[in-house]
Amino acid sequence: MDSQLKYTEDRYYDMEDDFKDFFHSIDPYLAFKIANFLDENLVEVPPNEYISHIRGGVVICDDEPVYFAVEIIKQPGFLMTLSDITLIGADDYLDLINIDCYIKSNEKSNQEINTDYIRSF
Repeated sequence: MDSQLKYTEDRYYDMEDDFKDFFHSIDPYLAFKIANFLDENLVEVPPNEYISHIRGGVVICDDEPVYFAVEIIKQPGFLMTLSDITLIGADDYLDLINIDCYIKSNEKSNQEINTDYIRSF
């Protein structure tokens, strides 16, 4: 599989094709909101060569919450890999919160973004 190196501030991570394909399959505005949320809030998970990690997130798009889950692989000595992402329901997101497997947001990500820079394809 092709992976692309992504650099954001002091964090490095790979993105697998399934992860990138998700963003091509959804509304560009929603894709931007989710990508921005991940860039600002995703923290590195502990290494484990036997399991992947699932983290839930939520963004507000058109005044509605949109819930998603990200699959993350972190093997010892390797970069963190974002392997898959999918939209989920509110119940699944609440389950992830209950087991403390959600992405905690910071104040900056909760601010409104300027939509003038977003193009439709």
